[in-house]
Amino acid sequence: MIWLILILATILRLVSLNQSFWLDEATSGIVARDMNLSQLFTFIRGDFHPPLYYLLLSGWGRVFGYSEISLRMPSVIFAIGTIYFLYLIVENLKIDLKTTEQTTKIIVGEKEKELEKLRKMALQSSDYTWFYVGSGFLGGVLVTILGAWAMGQASK
Repeated sequence: MIWLILILATILRLVSLNQSFWLDEATSGIVARDMNLSQLFTFIRGDFHPPLYYLLLSGWGRVFGYSEISLRMPSVIFAIGTIYFLYLIVENLKIDLKTTEQTTKIIVGEKEKELEKLRKMALQSSDYTWFYVGSGFLGGVLVTILGAWAMGQASK
């Protein structure tokens, strides 16, 4: 089923990919195409867009060109990847109707055993939650450190 969703999402993303650039897309394309690495780092310091985007777009453009379709493809790839990543998270959590039924029984107060089952399930779910939160935090720290190092290297 996920493959059908990914294929449909890809088709929907590709339908209007060849339309002319919007102003922000044109600016990103010009920055990625016309600036060398040191100019790019100088530009990134004063801009409010994500800095890795310009670096990715610059490398992508050098390999695949700077057409409308080419410069929009990284966004298509990340959009489809995001759908698949969210699918994996939902599959990992496995929230189903039985869990909802157990929660309802506890709220109504039918069974004390159900409360113990839900407590164990909540503890297991919190492990997953902390894994995702911790991974995101560490990833953010790593990107920040690498970005600061790269900007320091560019200013030398």
